[in-house]
Amino acid sequence: MAPIEVTIAGYQGAICAQLQAAFPDFKLVEFDREEDDRDELEAEDLPALLLDFTEFETAEEHEDRGTGQLPIRCRLEARLVLPYRAARAKTYARTMAAAIAAWLRAKRFTADGVRTEPAHPIGAWRDDFAGQDRYVVWRIEWTQVIQIGTNIYADEVLPVPCVRFSFAPDIGIENKQKYRPV
Repeated sequence: MAPIEVTIAGYQGAICAQLQAAFPDFKLVEFDREEDDRDELEAEDLPALLLDFTEFETAEEHEDRGTGQLPIRCRLEARLVLPYRAARAKTYARTMAAAIAAWLRAKRFTADGVRTEPAHPIGAWRDDFAGQDRYVVWRIEWTQVIQIGTNIYADEVLPVPCVRFSFAPDIGIENKQKYRPV
């Protein structure tokens, strides 16, 4: 098997698919909706969950798995959008924001070769500015470390079939016969 290339698009797809499966009431779950498009949400699109990356930063050294990939800490946000006139819209929005934050806690996204560290919810807040007067909007933020780029190890190589050891000075290829299984 060839090394796995982890991409941002694969990560986004994994998040959307798992959120849609966990919260099937959302009619629209997508990344990268432009500001202009937000005004065009129709009744058939609601409730919606609009996702976006807000920041990338290099992760801590201990979060590097030694795969040749770059560990980055992503900061993401999900905007939960409901029609303002829906029955108990504010209560429903708060409830769903809390449910999404709880669901995100320690969640790993593993579809399409994407392997992540556990998600860490930061919080959920009402987003009055994005809502304009037609929507109730709550923003849920979280961080997650992902490893991007090509994994230098093929899946078939791991796990190692047999680990062996020896003690100095009896080490190296010339002392192969002196190695013992762990």
